[in-house]
Amino acid sequence: MATPKWLLALIHDHYLPAIRELPDTAKGRRQARLWADWMKRQWAEHGLPTLKQQRNLMTAVRNAIKDTLGEDHFALESMNFTTAEWIEMNNGISARVAERNENQQFLENPDAIVAKAVRLLESREWADVAAGLTVLTGRRSSEILSTAQFEPHPTNRWSVIFTGALKRRKETQILSFEIPTLTTAERVCQALAQLRSWIKTEGMTAEQLNAKYSEAVAKSCDRHFTDLVPRREGRDNLYTHLFRSIYATIATYWYCPPRVSEIEFKAQIQGHFAVLDEQNPDLRRSLAANRHYSDYLISDGKGNVDGRKGIKLGYGGIKPIEVFAGSWQQPQQETREPVELQEPMLDSSDGEQLKRQRTSVGIWLTDRALLESIFDRLGLDPDDTQINRMSALLQWVDQRLEQESEQQPAPEQEPAPAIAQTPLSAAKPEVPPVISKTEEAAVSSGLEAKLDRLAEVMTLFVESQLNQVSTKAQIARQPHPEATVTPTQLSKPSEPRPKRERSTQGADSKVNRAIDKLIEYNNQPELLHTEKWAIGISVLKRLTGCYQGVISRVLEDRKEELDQHHRQHGLGVTHNNYHRGKLQVTDVIQL
Repeated sequence: MATPKWLLALIHDHYLPAIRELPDTAKGRRQARLWADWMKRQWAEHGLPTLKQQRNLMTAVRNAIKDTLGEDHFALESMNFTTAEWIEMNNGISARVAERNENQQFLENPDAIVAKAVRLLESREWADVAAGLTVLTGRRSSEILSTAQFEPHPTNRWSVIFTGALKRRKETQILSFEIPTLTTAERVCQALAQLRSWIKTEGMTAEQLNAKYSEAVAKSCDRHFTDLVPRREGRDNLYTHLFRSIYATIATYWYCPPRVSEIEFKAQIQGHFAVLDEQNPDLRRSLAANRHYSDYLISDGKGNVDGRKGIKLGYGGIKPIEVFAGSWQQPQQETREPVELQEPMLDSSDGEQLKRQRTSVGIWLTDRALLESIFDRLGLDPDDTQINRMSALLQWVDQRLEQESEQQPAPEQEPAPAIAQTPLSAAKPEVPPVISKTEEAAVSSGLEAKLDRLAEVMTLFVESQLNQVSTKAQIARQPHPEATVTPTQLSKPSEPRPKRERSTQGADSKVNRAIDKLIEYNNQPELLHTEKWAIGISVLKRLTGCYQGVISRVLEDRKEELDQHHRQHGLGVTHNNYHRGKLQVTDVIQL
C-alpha cells in the first residue's frame, strides 16, 4: 500500500527533524512519546481513528525511523502500539484470513495468465513490465522496482537466485535463495534490466517507491488480468500483492515435486524464512505466513480442485529447484522417438489407393513440452491417443492454410502442386511428426514440403496464442476434426514457395543478406515502431525461401547481434502481428 503524501510530509517535515535532535535520556524519551502522541492525533484528524486504519501508518513511520535514524533508535519504543492493541489487530486479521480461506477462488486457465504476463515483458510501458514480473517471479512490486537482483541458475533455465527481499527485520546475513520462474530465467533477467533502465529508484525508501510507482503497477495488473483472475473476497479490484498468491499457486501446480508438501514448497519459493543470524545462517522455513497466500486454487474445469503438482517437471528440461531435487526423479525417456507417417499414393487412372509409403520422423525431446502446450491450447483431450491428437492438429493446420489462401490475393506465379492431407498411423505414437535436421535429405520431396510448411504454421500458431486470452472459447467454435480424410481434401498453399537454395554457402549468404536488409530497414530514424519487423524464421523464410535448418543456423550465429537489435527497437516475439492482414515483408524488402 502506498504511503499517503500527507503522511510523508508529516514524517519528513515535522516528526523526524524533531526526533533527530532528541538525546537518548529520560527527558528525550519523554519528548519522543509526546511526538508519538502528536502523530497519532494527526492520523485521527485525517479521518483514520481506528487501529485497523492506523496499522499501515504506524508501519510507515517506524520504517522511516529505521531508514533515517537506525534500526535501534529509542524513538521506536514510543512510536508503536501497545501489546494489547497488537493482539486486538492480529485477532481481526486472523479472522479475515480465515474468512478468505473459506472462500477460495478458482484459477480456470493458469496458462493464459502466464502467457499474458510473458507478453507484458515485451511492452514499452514500464508499469506493464513490472506487472508481468510480479506474476512470473512472485516478488513484491517494490522489490521488482528497486532491490531485487536475479541471477540465472547455473544448471536450471527455469529458476533464478534471488537477492533483495524486503520485510527482513534486523538480519545480519544477506538472504539469497533460488526461486522458480514461470518463464525462462533469461527472459526474466532481460526484462528486469530493461525496467531498471527506464525508472530511477536509487536512494528511495520502500515507502517512497510505493508512493511513486505502486499505483501504476496495480492499475496495470487490474487492466490486463481482470478477465483471467477472480477478485479476492471483499475486494473490488486486483492489486499487485495479490499476485504473490497467484504465483505461488501456479508455481506449485507446475514445479512442486508430487512428494513435497505444498506448504513447504510455497514457504521456500516465497522466502518465508526465520530471521537469519550469524550463529545459524541456515535457512529455516517459517510456515505461519502461508495462510496469507492461499487465496487461489487451480480448477479442473469441472468445478473441482485440480490437486496435481509438478505437471511440467520433466518437459523441456524443466526440473525442480535445487533444494527439492532429491524429492523428484526424472522418468527414463529416450531422447528421440519415431513416428510413422502414412502418405496415400493414388493411381492416376482410378483414384484407388495402391500403397502407403511409411516414413519415420523424429522430434527432439526438448520440444515435447511445446507440443503438449499446443495440444492443451487446442483443447484436445489429454487422455486421447497421441495419433488422434496429431490428426486433430493437422486438421487445424489445414484449416489455417485454407483460410490464408482465401484471405490473400492470388499470386502472379503459377502455384505449386497441391499436397494431399496426410493421416497418421503408428503403433505407439508419443511425439509429433516434426522433421529433424538429420532426416531432411532422406524424406521424399512431397512429404518434406508438407512438414516444412507445417512447422512454419505451427510457429505462427504459438505466436498467435500469446495474443489470445480465452483459447477454449475459440476452440469450441472450430469444427470437430474428422477421423479420416478423403483424397479430395487437399491443402492449397497460400502462395508459391520460392525456389530453395541448393548450395549451403549460397543459402547462408542469402539469409545473412536478408538479415542485413532488415536491420538497415529497422534502423531508419523516421520509421514508426509499428512499421518495423522482428527478425525471425517466418520472416526470413518468406524473404529467402531457404530451408528452416539453414535459417536457424544463421540466426544462432548472429543471436547476440539480433538480440541487441530487438532490444534496441523494442521488437518482441509478437511484434509482427502489427503487419498481419496489411503488409508482407516482401512489400518493403527486396533482395
